[in-house]
Amino acid sequence: MNTNATRIFSFLTFLVAFFGTSWNLSGLLLNPSYANDSSIVVVLDKVEVVNTDREASVVQIGNPEIADINVASATTILVLGISLGETNLLLIDDKGKIIQDLNVVVVREVDQNQITVHQGPSTTRSLRCDPTCTEGDPSVGPESGASNATTTSP
Repeated sequence: MNTNATRIFSFLTFLVAFFGTSWNLSGLLLNPSYANDSSIVVVLDKVEVVNTDREASVVQIGNPEIADINVASATTILVLGISLGETNLLLIDDKGKIIQDLNVVVVREVDQNQITVHQGPSTTRSLRCDPTCTEGDPSVGPESGASNATTTSP
């Protein structure tokens, strides 16, 4: 084979390999079959309900030390917050397609009448708010020196 023919053959081999690989890879691209992963917030020692539009044949929690699951039905999953932290809940249908991959965040129960003010990197102050926020408990009175405000430093 002469040099020109070798170059043409090599070029054609390259084109076939390149396009053949590209065509094959396009079928192998890992595109998720679900959209818009979302998060659920679960209060510690409380249950949240997760409903799906398709039946889940596999239900898996990422870290069972943070959250527990109970499958109430093929489309209803109960998530219990066990300890503070973050994990995920994976729901897969009978064809192996992901229905949902939910971020699960377990938090402490929030007191609706209390806020926490962060004052710099090392100080926080908790205030009772009923109906307005004050540092001291009106029932205790500022003259007593007592206060509901708490300051935390490392």
